[in-house]
Amino acid sequence: MIGQQILNYRIDAKIGEGGMGVVYLASHLQLERKAAIKALHPAFVHNPQIRARFRQEAAALAQLKHAQIVALYDYLEEPDGLFLIMEYVQGRELDDYIANVSGPIPAEKALPMFIQVLDAFQYAHQQGIVHRDIKPSNLLVTNTLSIKVLDFGIARILGENKSLTQTGTKMGTVLYMSPEQVTGKLVDARSDIYTLGVTLFQMLTGKCPYNDQQLTEYEIYRQIVEQPLPPMQTLYPTISQSLQAVVDKATAKNPVLRFQACDDFKQALLGNSTPNTTTTTSTGQQLSKTVWMPTTTEDPTFVPPANAELPKRGSSMVGLWVLLILLLNFTGALVVLYNPLQIEQLTPYAWMLQKSEADLLAERQAQVSTRIKAFYEALQTRQIEQIRTFFRPQIDKYFALQKVRFDPEVKNSLQAGWRDKTEEKLNFLEQTLVLTWDKEDNQTAIFDYEYTYRGARTPRQTVSRRAEIRFDKEGKIYYIDNVAMPKK
Repeated sequence: MIGQQILNYRIDAKIGEGGMGVVYLASHLQLERKAAIKALHPAFVHNPQIRARFRQEAAALAQLKHAQIVALYDYLEEPDGLFLIMEYVQGRELDDYIANVSGPIPAEKALPMFIQVLDAFQYAHQQGIVHRDIKPSNLLVTNTLSIKVLDFGIARILGENKSLTQTGTKMGTVLYMSPEQVTGKLVDARSDIYTLGVTLFQMLTGKCPYNDQQLTEYEIYRQIVEQPLPPMQTLYPTISQSLQAVVDKATAKNPVLRFQACDDFKQALLGNSTPNTTTTTSTGQQLSKTVWMPTTTEDPTFVPPANAELPKRGSSMVGLWVLLILLLNFTGALVVLYNPLQIEQLTPYAWMLQKSEADLLAERQAQVSTRIKAFYEALQTRQIEQIRTFFRPQIDKYFALQKVRFDPEVKNSLQAGWRDKTEEKLNFLEQTLVLTWDKEDNQTAIFDYEYTYRGARTPRQTVSRRAEIRFDKEGKIYYIDNVAMPKK
C-alpha cells in the first residue's frame, strides 16, 4: 500500500505488523501532519459484526481527548478494508524499553510514569470505555518518559465474539489477563486495574510474573486464577513493602477486593491512602488477601453489602472448592479448549464438569468453523504471509504432497495454482462439519465445501468437494486433503 492514498493521507512506510493487521506511517497531504494508519486484518473486514462494532467504537474512541491516550483522528470503512487513522507518536513500547533500555525501573522513576497511565485509564473509565487488552506493548514510552496508551477500543471492536482472532498475539495477551477474562466472566474497569497491577509488577522487577518459556499456557491460566503474583522482592530485593501491598491489592483475584477505580490506585501509590490487604468479617475474623471466592453473580457492578460476611478459612464452602480442584486435577478434567481465534475471553478452563458433553462439542465446532472460514478467506487474498500463519512449518500432507514444509513446497504449490486460476472462491458448508479429536487435542475436521473458479481460458464453474483438515493443539494445520464424496 506504500504510496497509496487513504482519505487525505499518503501512506509513506510500513512501521509494524501484528495479529490485528498492519500499521503504516502516513502524511496528511494538506496539513503535513504524520499519522499512524492501522489496517485491520483481511480476516476481519468481511465480518458484519466487526463492521458494525467498528463504526460504533470508532465514534466513541474519537471522543477520547487525553494527553496520555493516542488520539483517533478518523476512520475509513471500505468493502475490502477497515482503517483507523491515529496520532503518530515516536517512542518505544514499554516491554521493549524494559528489556533493552532500563531493566527494572527504580520506583522513583517508575511511579511518575505509571501514574500517567492511571490518569489515562481513570479518564477512559469515566467515559465508560474499558481497554480489555492492556499489556506493556500497548504502552509507548517517549524520549521524555511520557507514556501514551495505544489501542483503546480495539479489543472491544474485535472482542465480543470469542471465535475471532488476533493471530500471532495469543500468549502475549494471556500473560496480562485478569482472572475474570480467563474464566469467561463479564469484565469491567476492575479487570483493567488488575492488568495494570501486573504491568506495574513488570516495570518494578523487569519481569512478567509468569514465565512463558517454562510454563504451558494452561499452567499460566491456572496461576492467574488460583495463585497470587510472586513477591516482587524475590526478583528485585529493594522494592518496598508498601509498594508490594499496593500491587497485591491491585491484583486481588476477586474484583471486589481490588482498587475500585484507577484514582484509588493512584492515591495509594502517592501514599495518600493505605491499601487494606486484609478483610475483616462481621465476626471480627481477619482474612488474608490471598483467600478469595468465586463471585456468585455475573453483574459487573455487583459489590457486596458493607456488612456481608466473607467465607471463613476452613469453612465448608472453601473446603468444597478445594475438593473440587483436587478432584479435577486427579481426573484430568481440567481441560483447556483451544480457542484458535482468540481475542478477549477464553473458554473457561476450570469447572468444566459443569458443561455437558454436547456443550463442549458445540464450542469446539464453533471455534473450528470460524478457523476454517478465516483460513478460506486468507486463501482468497493470495497473500502468502497471511496464509502461512495457519500452517505448522512441518506438514504431514498437503493434497498430493506428503512430509513437506510450508516453505518452499506448499508455497510453490499455492503459487502454481494461482497462475492457472484467475479467480477462486471457497464456500465452507458449516452444517456438514464433523469434528473429532484425539487425546493430544489434535482435531480432525471433515466437511463439504463449494469451490468456484475461473481459468484464464475457461468460464467460471463451481464444484462440490469434501475436505479433511487436521489441526494440532495450537490450531495449526498439519494435514489437508480432499476426500471422496458419497455417491448419490
